[in-house]
Amino acid sequence: RGVYLFTRPRRFGKSTNISMLDAFLNIEYRGNTWFDGLEISEHHEFDRYRNAFPVVYIDLKDVVADDFDGFLSRMRNVLRKTFSRFDYLLDSDALRADEKAEVESVLSRTTNKDDMVFSVANLCSMLEKHHGCKVVVLIDEYDRAVTDTFGSELQRSIIGFLGGLMSSTLKSNGSLQMAYVTGVMQVAKAGMFSGVNNLQVDNILSKR
Repeated sequence: RGVYLFTRPRRFGKSTNISMLDAFLNIEYRGNTWFDGLEISEHHEFDRYRNAFPVVYIDLKDVVADDFDGFLSRMRNVLRKTFSRFDYLLDSDALRADEKAEVESVLSRTTNKDDMVFSVANLCSMLEKHHGCKVVVLIDEYDRAVTDTFGSELQRSIIGFLGGLMSSTLKSNGSLQMAYVTGVMQVAKAGMFSGVNNLQVDNILSKR
């Protein structure tokens, strides 16, 4: 269990690591033969992880905006897209009425700023209740909005919001099995990741 931060130059584009992890870990794809014959299929110590977890994938590349209200609007779109993969939770017997109402508020883009900060952690809790296992979180381009607003007042507001989101999702999330985060900034345990436990940082030069 831990949080993995991978940094890469933006010209590399969308992370294939994210896609591969989703394919390997996601319970939604259970029964596939995509990895048969590949190197990992010879390492049976990883068999118990194969398609064993609900996977929450969050892509933050499109949350850049001209002001904070615009940023929050785009975050609502991102969260709606993230939650839409799990709309089956609305029919789950394992969830309370107030939990289903939270899913509905995200899907309808009516979630307020404070609730958005805890929305991913709450989604993980609901998925654990429904599936009976911990959850994997994949976050791509976590720092896009920060780097594109460098040195501005807007940047400080965005860092404040994303810091709260990262903290609730990665630090105080009892339903988290593992998280994998990609971006171009190697911030380690500073800024948004302050206080996150079990953090491992890799860049494109890391041999591991």
